[in-house]
Amino acid sequence: MPPPPTPRPGRPLDRTRDDRVEQCVAWMIRGLQRRQIVAQAKAAGWKCCTRQVDSVIARATKKLRELGQRRMEEQFAIATARMHTSYRQAMVIAEGADTDPRDKVSALRAANEAQRALTALHGLEAPKRQEVTGRDGQPIPVGVVVLPALDPNA
Repeated sequence: MPPPPTPRPGRPLDRTRDDRVEQCVAWMIRGLQRRQIVAQAKAAGWKCCTRQVDSVIARATKKLRELGQRRMEEQFAIATARMHTSYRQAMVIAEGADTDPRDKVSALRAANEAQRALTALHGLEAPKRQEVTGRDGQPIPVGVVVLPALDPNA
């Protein structure tokens, strides 16, 4: 079994640093600003300077970004799964032998809508045409600027 960690002079233990980062994340989620976090750290008995608190804030910010990215990826996967499920359910109804023709048309429309939503979700749709004009609908003025040649010997 490894020996317990020994504190480095003037530096907290790793678990203390991790606890501070977690506490800072909680403060940031509550909406505290830097100045308030520094004050909370002093009130909590952190024996460190403002620069060290800034370091903890930077670690907490990085952790929040990672959590946000992971959450976004999870939500993307959930939305994709829902669209696939909607598509499959609509196709099962549309392909049913004893399904009323009006229900088949409705199911095919639902399947088409689910397919469109999947295409949009994955960013696979064709770019939309945009027309850009200048002031009052006039063409955008285009100018050419000729730069003098640079003398390599200068």
